Amino acid sequence: MNNIPTAQTIVYSSELPPGFELGAYVIDRKLGQGGFGVTYLAHEAATDRPVVIKENFPRQCSHRDSVSLMVGPASKEQAAEFQWALDRFLDEARMLARLSHPGIVPVLTTFEALGTAYYVMSPVPG
Repeated sequence: MNNIPTAQTIVYSSELPPGFELGAYVIDRKLGQGGFGVTYLAHEAATDRPVVIKENFPRQCSHRDSVSLMVGPASKEQAAEFQWALDRFLDEARMLARLSHPGIVPVLTTFEALGTAYYVMSPVPG
């Protein structure tokens, strides 16, 4: 049987599917999506520790390839806007990683993959 995706079998989605291995993490499910990104419940593969992963995916200028799952600008004209959003996302992650306050969920790590960036946090009940 041929397992190569075709136009009939590919379903476009702006999110990573459950079970997808993203570096040291495995996606469990999408928690939410906003204008600038997608948030996932996941777990660290080596320890089975639950984590929350935020993905840079600005809806207005991003596209995810349905086969490779790579993220990039939706068009050549939006490349600068996508790069600006990626840079701000990484700035936000670095800033959050330096903060220590009971009302702020700390960032555990950041990484880049699939053409975009991610940051990892501990899950917070509620």
